[in-house]
Amino acid sequence: PGIHLLVGENGAGKTTLLHLACGLLRPTAGLCTYDGTATGVRSPYIMSRVFLLTDEAQMPARTIDECVSCHAVFYPTFSREILDDCLAEFGLKGDERLDRLSLGNRKKSMLAYCLALRTRLLMLDEPANGLDITAKKTLQRLLARHTTDEQTIIVSTHTTADLHNLYSGLIVVHQGQLLLATSVADITSRL
Repeated sequence: PGIHLLVGENGAGKTTLLHLACGLLRPTAGLCTYDGTATGVRSPYIMSRVFLLTDEAQMPARTIDECVSCHAVFYPTFSREILDDCLAEFGLKGDERLDRLSLGNRKKSMLAYCLALRTRLLMLDEPANGLDITAKKTLQRLLARHTTDEQTIIVSTHTTADLHNLYSGLIVVHQGQLLLATSVADITSRL
C-alpha cells in the first residue's frame, strides 16, 4: 500500500508495465497476477479492484455523471461523495461534456472519477500532464485526502516534483527490467 513513483527513461517499459498490471497486455513470458489471478484474464474480480488512467484514456460516456451511471456500478468501492469533493476542488460539477472541455479540465474530470472509484490498485500514467500549477497542487491534496491505507497507487511520471512529498515508494525500470522497488524510508535510511 501507499503511493509509489514509477520512473525510467522513455521506452524503459513504464507504460507496458502498467498495461500488464491491469490486464490490457499479456506477458510474453512469465505471469502477471493480482491477488493470485492472472490479470490478462480480465475477470470481474480484478477489473473491479484495478484501474489505469492513461494520457489517451477515453471515458465511456459524454459526461462524468453519465460515466457514474454506466461505469461506476462495476466498482463496489465507488464513492459519490469523493467524486463530488474532487470535482468541486477542481472547479467542476460532473455534468460538463468531456468532448467540450479543455485538455486540462478533461484530465481533472477523469482524475476525480478514478480517485472516487477507490480501487485497491490505481495506476496513473503521467497524471499531471495538461494540468496547470494550481491543478497539480489540488491533485496532490486530493491524493493525500482520499488515498486509503489499503490502496496502492502507482504514479508513472517524468515530473517527479509534482507529487514529491506523497511518495512512499520508488520503482525504477530500465530497458524492460526492474532495477529497484523499495520504500522511500529504506532509501533515506541508506543516505
